[in-house]
Amino acid sequence: VVKAIENCFDIVFIDCGSRKDDFAQKMLQEAEVCVLNMEQRAELIGDYYRNSHKFRGKTFFLVGKYFKDALYTRKNLERIYRIEEDMLGAIPYNAQMQDAGRVGKIENRIKDYIGNDIKGKSIEFEKELIRSTRLILKQAGIII
Repeated sequence: VVKAIENCFDIVFIDCGSRKDDFAQKMLQEAEVCVLNMEQRAELIGDYYRNSHKFRGKTFFLVGKYFKDALYTRKNLERIYRIEEDMLGAIPYNAQMQDAGRVGKIENRIKDYIGNDIKGKSIEFEKELIRSTRLILKQAGIII
């Protein structure tokens, strides 16, 4: 199925979650870019470096529930783990988006949220979402 999909599209995203079964391992080994989605805790990125992973391609770190005033800021994580600036994205924590995700309404909420500034939070969220998306696509060889 995956091969058939790859023949139809320039880029294919497969969400393996935190699975470690044979299918997930095969997808990670064949991926050109692996996006590791994690919360803003240094030990999660540290765990990645302490355990060997068999990714064929590049690894992009996507930090969710990001707080810019926390100890492990994007700049600190880049410095501590020597991650290049264009290999780490940070999506700010947003309670409205989290609630929408829980009830399966994230697409509608993003459409409502983007472009409507709520005390400056919308602009920062939108900016980081666009930045991270562009960086992931760039790593996959798609320049926008």
